[in-house]
Amino acid sequence: ASSCVMCCVMRYYMHACNVAHCCIDTVFVLLTCTAIIYSNLVPCHIRFVMDSLLYLHGGRHNNTMSDEGLLLGVVEGFYGRPWTFDQRRALFQNMGDWRMNAYLYAPKDDKKHRFNWRDAYEQDELAHIQELITAAQRNAVEFIYAISPGLDMAYSSVEDLDLLKAKLDQVNSLGCCSFAVLFDDIEKDMRPEDLEQFDSLSHAHCTIANALMTHLNPKRLLFCPTEYCASRADPCIADSEYLHSVGQRLDARIQVLWTGDHVVPRDITPESLDKVNQVIKRKCVIWDNIHANDYDPRRLYIGPFSGRSFAVQDHIDGILSNPNCEYTANYIPLKTLAMWVTQGQDYEPRAAYKAALEGWLEEFQLSSTLKLSRDDITLLGDLFYLPFEHGEAATEFLNEFLWLEEHPVSDPEWQTRCAQLRRTAASFTTLFAKLTPCKQLGLGAELYPYLWDLKELVTMLDAVIERLNSVGPRPKRGGITIEPSINQGGFLTILQHLLHPYGSRHGSSFYTASHKVYTVRPYYDTDEQASCDVCLQTGDAGRDATHIYADFPRVLGERWVMPYTSLSECFAFVLEDNRGVCGYILAALHSPSFYAQLTTEYLPTVQAKYDRPVIVDGSKLSPPESGIAELFDPTYCDDSELCRLYPSHLHIDILPRAQHQGNGSHLMALLIDHLQHQNSPGVHLEVHQTNERAIGFYKRMGFEQLPQFSSSNPEVLYFGMRLNED
Repeated sequence: ASSCVMCCVMRYYMHACNVAHCCIDTVFVLLTCTAIIYSNLVPCHIRFVMDSLLYLHGGRHNNTMSDEGLLLGVVEGFYGRPWTFDQRRALFQNMGDWRMNAYLYAPKDDKKHRFNWRDAYEQDELAHIQELITAAQRNAVEFIYAISPGLDMAYSSVEDLDLLKAKLDQVNSLGCCSFAVLFDDIEKDMRPEDLEQFDSLSHAHCTIANALMTHLNPKRLLFCPTEYCASRADPCIADSEYLHSVGQRLDARIQVLWTGDHVVPRDITPESLDKVNQVIKRKCVIWDNIHANDYDPRRLYIGPFSGRSFAVQDHIDGILSNPNCEYTANYIPLKTLAMWVTQGQDYEPRAAYKAALEGWLEEFQLSSTLKLSRDDITLLGDLFYLPFEHGEAATEFLNEFLWLEEHPVSDPEWQTRCAQLRRTAASFTTLFAKLTPCKQLGLGAELYPYLWDLKELVTMLDAVIERLNSVGPRPKRGGITIEPSINQGGFLTILQHLLHPYGSRHGSSFYTASHKVYTVRPYYDTDEQASCDVCLQTGDAGRDATHIYADFPRVLGERWVMPYTSLSECFAFVLEDNRGVCGYILAALHSPSFYAQLTTEYLPTVQAKYDRPVIVDGSKLSPPESGIAELFDPTYCDDSELCRLYPSHLHIDILPRAQHQGNGSHLMALLIDHLQHQNSPGVHLEVHQTNERAIGFYKRMGFEQLPQFSSSNPEVLYFGMRLNED
């Protein structure tokens, strides 16, 4: 079928070349459309036909984009949960409307893209990729499949190279004719056997890329070097052996990805690009991280494409935006990138931002009775603007707070400015109520943690503003910088810095001693399975109980997690890293009320899933049977004295990968702070007597063992902490 199509297209085109010269362009356009129609039938060969047509028509003579125009699009290349199919389909539709022409598939958390790159795709996975390719082609978007083998590839291994080729052949067979091989964010050490064959890491990387170019003969092959920005060039761009080797050894048809002077550069200039282009002997393709937020889970970037002059376009072969992990936050970043190209010298970021807001407003479909206005989404974007720049509303709010703090209440302007600032703060918290019900492409769920943080911090700051209105002394503040940066953090972090002298505590994101970033946030419904998994993986006195409860994997979560996320007067917070939920802390404010609801409202809803275990002839229940028995006859201590002194109770579990980094202390401090604000006089917890590590942790946190209290389970110990004295 493919040869027939090619022959037909070529035969009719050659015939067309014999007609009057004035008809050539018309015939070419018609035949190009014919080729595109047949592209799903012969996806790999049709590129050959199109190249031949372009050649005969005076078009490109090689596979680089320099002769085709600017490569303009999106790279899904962040660390975090990949986008859904519906989100990608919506992205392709927008890209088609905005004349963006390329999508690079490279999500770091797709295991078969990076960690398990050798593994072939299953049929259902191939079908999913086929759907993506088709959806992209339908919107005239070039689908570029990327693979990242550098974590553990043996560069000298023929077997590894064959596996890499086979993996790309799978995708090639689906109609994907453009590829990328990425060697970013890997160690530079080489295996001894690789050192015998290659004189440098760059030599190995170029050899692999060149082999793929020969094997695939793709429409396009992109290459991401290990030194992909100026700050990672060793020792600098001009003297980098790695980059010079790329310029000398890499096939001239292969395009090189580059992020700029830094991983997230504030600006990209023609002068900085000339330096790298001269060394790699080609124009680079920019992998732009100006809107990437995977390095800081407290930041979101809704602001416009900025910091890149129009003159940059003459020094690059293309630009691909690697935007927010949260797909729904990317409308303005991507729309304004497209405007940067189409408007040319007339592009102005703030004006483009305001224009793009109109289109974004149309995408909001709220299920609540509250409707969004243009002012609402302008405010949202201003609060989560750019990595090096606040939006106007955020800047004004921070400056006004500092003015109130620095001036006495007796100042004639003080009360007026205070009232205005509190109205502004109220508008911030209103965003939470307006946006979280929105279900369009998961918008409410994706923005929830950011809006929750905003609401919590602004509520605390409003209380501080009220305190400033008193005549009492104000705490002394050291120097504070309100300008955002990669290290300083964004608007939410700066709000927390403003709160610090007043003793306000808030559980959000933080860095640990191991330089990992974790987020503590409220639990929401989509965390159910992940939280139950944490419970299971810590269910054997802190050890993984998956093998024990293989036949009943949900039973522990249904007893020890889900009641606290569904019953009233409970608190639930989760700990999250870039791999997902890795811990939680749960609590009931008033234990007697909780246990009453547990037995009468919650447990009856799950008991129907299980058969009640029966003890025969005094035999002991197995662990799974004991877990099921807890759903019918829950064990707890309802001693009246315990509930008077320590009426609240809690559960905390953290996966091993997040232990020993202070996360337990952060979770505990956050929960205790909430219980104190609810005027709880004390909190207790129970722990298995063999869980020595947990017992030691509770003692370090200030809990005391309560030997006078016990439950029907003799292996359980009780610990308590007084919070508010009567």
